[in-house]
Amino acid sequence: MDFEHWSQSVFDVLQGDDEACLGMIRSAGGRAGNVALVEGDLETSEALAYARTLCDLGRLLDARDVLVHVLHQAFGMQAQGAQY
Repeated sequence: MDFEHWSQSVFDVLQGDDEACLGMIRSAGGRAGNVALVEGDLETSEALAYARTLCDLGRLLDARDVLVHVLHQAFGMQAQGAQY
């Protein structure tokens, strides 16, 4: 499974359970840390909880952007796009 499909699976899980989402990230070798968002730096678990709340509010695009930042931090990739 390529990263794009895997990240979609992670997003699907996030919409139901942010803790399970964190488990998926860790099981794939991702590490916890601080995620830089406009609202301030959040721990990985807090950023996922925030993204889940955005999902609950119907703000799926914003939630996906937060998840992208989480994944980029967890796997040491350079984040691109809007800061949320």
